[in-house]
Amino acid sequence: MAGALSKSIATGDVPRARTLLTEFDDATTRAHHRTDGPLWTAGGAIPWAGRNLRAVSTVAAAVDGIADDALPKVVRVADQVRLDAFRPKNGRVDMEAIGRTVPVLASTSSALDRADRKIGAIEVDRLFPLMRGPFRELQDQVHGAAAAVSAAHDAGELLPTMLAADGKPRHYLLMVLNNAEVRSLVGMPGSYADLEAVDGEVSIAQQKTPEEMAPLDDTAESNAKVAPEVDAGFNSRVGIDIRDTTIIPDFPRAAELASAIGLERMDVDFDGVIAVDPVALGYVLAAVGPVDLGGGMVINRSNAASTLLNGIYLRYPNDNATQNNAFKNAARKSFNALVSGRGNSVLAVQALVRGVQERRIMMWSKHPEEQRRIRSGGLAGLLTDPKQPTRPQVGVFMTDIGSAKMSYYLRMGSRLQTDACYRRGIQDLTLTTTVSSEAPQTSRSLPESIVGPGTWVKPGGMRFVTRFIAPPGGQITSVSVDGTRAPVNEFRYKGRQITEVERVLFPADFFQLVTQATQPSRSRPPALWTGAGQAHPRRADRLSVQPPVSQTQSGKPAKPPRVARQDWPASRRGQSDSPVQPTFGGLTRRMQRSECSMEQDLLPMRASIPDRSRSSNVQLPAPPWSCLR
Repeated sequence: MAGALSKSIATGDVPRARTLLTEFDDATTRAHHRTDGPLWTAGGAIPWAGRNLRAVSTVAAAVDGIADDALPKVVRVADQVRLDAFRPKNGRVDMEAIGRTVPVLASTSSALDRADRKIGAIEVDRLFPLMRGPFRELQDQVHGAAAAVSAAHDAGELLPTMLAADGKPRHYLLMVLNNAEVRSLVGMPGSYADLEAVDGEVSIAQQKTPEEMAPLDDTAESNAKVAPEVDAGFNSRVGIDIRDTTIIPDFPRAAELASAIGLERMDVDFDGVIAVDPVALGYVLAAVGPVDLGGGMVINRSNAASTLLNGIYLRYPNDNATQNNAFKNAARKSFNALVSGRGNSVLAVQALVRGVQERRIMMWSKHPEEQRRIRSGGLAGLLTDPKQPTRPQVGVFMTDIGSAKMSYYLRMGSRLQTDACYRRGIQDLTLTTTVSSEAPQTSRSLPESIVGPGTWVKPGGMRFVTRFIAPPGGQITSVSVDGTRAPVNEFRYKGRQITEVERVLFPADFFQLVTQATQPSRSRPPALWTGAGQAHPRRADRLSVQPPVSQTQSGKPAKPPRVARQDWPASRRGQSDSPVQPTFGGLTRRMQRSECSMEQDLLPMRASIPDRSRSSNVQLPAPPWSCLR
């Protein structure tokens, strides 16, 4: 019923929405009344079983609140305030239509935020087993709805100013990120455009290639501007080479540096920066339809990522000019299709929302009041999740340093869990990260534009740095690579400790990093924060991460078969001879009381990746109760 109601509201079918709202409101009111009162209060005090009754009562009250406080206002104006109000048509955004959405979105956002806080506070892992799956799914749905409406509300208030409703032109640097060369913030900026906005009309004023955005001169002044980043272990080139700005895992800072470089190379004083990756572009193409890049190349919802991050290099090997022209066509034609109003507007807006939720679309404004609003939502790309300031947040970020586009074949999965709790609220945390290569054994024969020049890693291999960032107020105590201890650095960035591990990965290789940290618990479970896109929290039975070592029926570890490596060079110290892990079937994120698990498929649009999102053999331990009181 809730799904049908949402669809009716989005499409402006008011009569249908009113009928469904009446039915939904009646159902939630009955549920609320039947789970409230003295008997339920008394039952909630029963040891062990009481928390299950309290959870049911909390959900019933919260959902009834949504039905009473949020949905009626939305339905009343559904024919005037539609989701596609945020979609440009004929290159122009209807400012009046957006203005009508703001009051409704404000009240709806408040109601959903209240419900999200109440339902999100339920300790699902301590409920009866049969209740855990439905309650996690409900938490995901309510959190996703709250985040989406909050982003829409922020957009409704920001767009009139940011799109120059006053007639004074605004300029934004658009960077298309290349996941095939992984960075902390998704990927390397590989295509650039100047978006000009005047009175709600948006267009591309100019485009630049990486060669035209050449690094600035490395001077003492440029180094001084990035002193905090250099002190934190980042290369000073983050301040002069726009391709390296996204190495910094904090988009406002990366965007500030990119904007300064853009001023020098494009002669434009940008009002803000927007970043998007080809995976999000694929989401948009599902709504607006395919785009012809010329030369017989067409990108659509299913092949956008694989074409832009791998196919172009294979089709035009070592032809930088033709490659750059294809990337420029992809950015320009996809943008024009979006702003023209082509295709399904509701699906287009939903695609943008999905890209924001997965951190594949990020934005920064140089105007403080606008940036303050952006920071409160999902567009900001912050180092720390602003909506969870009291949760221990551990970061893990990867950056390619081999100057190759081999990250297309990179797979990564992480799991964060609480091991123990001590007096004074201290938690021990363990972050386990598994990294593998799905590159073919014949990788060395791929074009140089994919394997790189061979200066920093042999063709066909990957060389990258994995950075671990301690939770605020916490400390990283140890890092090991396949059981071998690695040095722990004492770098600090924005008040948090950073340590890093450099590795080389060849086809069929995989290795495991285990990071130990401590953190004041603040009575909250840990959260995992990473780049390359983040998805909504998902149920445990949707994870497809496989354990590093399989189990026999007796429970003993089974010895993994060895994989022929042909004449690849020997692995670095501590690297495992185990075979490549099974493909991670898409990016998922799970945040629970006891554990946070994440799979990262940097390119989930690849057609070769099987969908195993409904299977898992991950066994999750219960949380230490002392951490959660």
